[in-house]
Amino acid sequence: MDTIPSALSDPERLAEFMKIPLLDTAPEPSFDRLTSLAAHLLDAPVSLVSLVDDHRQFLKSNFGLVPKDPNSQETPLSHSFCKHVVILAEPLIISDARLNPLVQNNPAIAESNVIAYAGIPLTTQQGHILGSFCAIDHKPREWTEDEINILQALAASVMTEIELRRNIIDLEETQQVLEHKEHQLQLALDKQVEVNELKNRFGSMVSHEFRNPLAVIASSAGLLETYYDRLSPARRAEHFEKIQEQVKVLTGLLDDVLALSRAEAVTTEITTQQVDFQQFCAGILTEMQEISTHHTIVYTATGTPCDVWVDVKLLRQAISNLLSNAVKYSPDGGRIEFTVHFESSQVVICISDQGRGIPPADLPQLFEPFYRASNVGRIAGTGLGLAIVKRGVEAHGGTITVESTVGVGTAFTMVIPCVTPLQPDAEAVPHPTFLSK
Repeated sequence: MDTIPSALSDPERLAEFMKIPLLDTAPEPSFDRLTSLAAHLLDAPVSLVSLVDDHRQFLKSNFGLVPKDPNSQETPLSHSFCKHVVILAEPLIISDARLNPLVQNNPAIAESNVIAYAGIPLTTQQGHILGSFCAIDHKPREWTEDEINILQALAASVMTEIELRRNIIDLEETQQVLEHKEHQLQLALDKQVEVNELKNRFGSMVSHEFRNPLAVIASSAGLLETYYDRLSPARRAEHFEKIQEQVKVLTGLLDDVLALSRAEAVTTEITTQQVDFQQFCAGILTEMQEISTHHTIVYTATGTPCDVWVDVKLLRQAISNLLSNAVKYSPDGGRIEFTVHFESSQVVICISDQGRGIPPADLPQLFEPFYRASNVGRIAGTGLGLAIVKRGVEAHGGTITVESTVGVGTAFTMVIPCVTPLQPDAEAVPHPTFLSK
């Protein structure tokens, strides 16, 4: 056919074949029983369930027709009588195809001896005609009204089978949609539980960490307001200093909350710059000297030095938080190891201490916001430090792991990818060790 009739190429009709898997499928007993029954009831040598798309006729069920290619279930549209059922959208009854102007030039007359033809449209509930249920005789024949009624009843049975499959597919799709919605609801529920847990932890943190500074500020402010004229200048200065110190504490707590918010908002488009990682770590070590007067921090670097593309603020805060925790949870005089190993595609940072360690039960939740290990005792903290560290490391596409034994110590290992070596062919050598005490 040079031109495909619009009825055959109708997109909505063709979409039905995509919806219901019938084309290019193997013969099935549910359809073969109906074509066999039609052939016997009508005393016809051939009966077909013929599905017609825009370029071929597919024989979903074939009783009695010997195809030109025995391994194929389809014939070209040029050989199809059933295409006319789709185009005309009504039954096609032919007594002698050789005398019928519509089909008298069809090659199937000579090749398959199709002489008499009676075809009933296979119409979906949406009104789309998929093809034809037909009977064929090899000799001229006048089809009776009863015979046409039999074909129509059997065609209706074919469509019942097809619509049943559609319903099953619709049910499966509905089930998938429901399962997806159930999954989304479960995620939302889990998120809500997580949010509630965070609220509880935040409330606990506020009650412990904000209450004391506020109490000190309120007490000193009250004394100054009530007894200002009676207090000596030294006592006034002492209370003002207390207020300033506690304001700094509260500011630090708020900075932690804001830092976590910033780290969580970071995407893959973080603001990075190329830094000399040796100098970067040495700078952090110098900053830590101010708070580690009673601890020994040992810095060691190995491998080939390289520049690293990082968000300086995020990574400095991550390393500083780990060093601060190591100092905070280690006894006076304790030793803290700060090691950096340069590899070809990543830098590995390890910070370990000989402090109190972390109970195994606390490790899975250690990086969650506002979570604190059960053995921190009276040591102040918000439970945000490690959450900030994890967000900062992950923002760089890196990972962080922890190993800890109660009473022995803790080791955090960060791996930051995307390292650009300054000397890619240089031999890996250890670098100077710095001590801070």
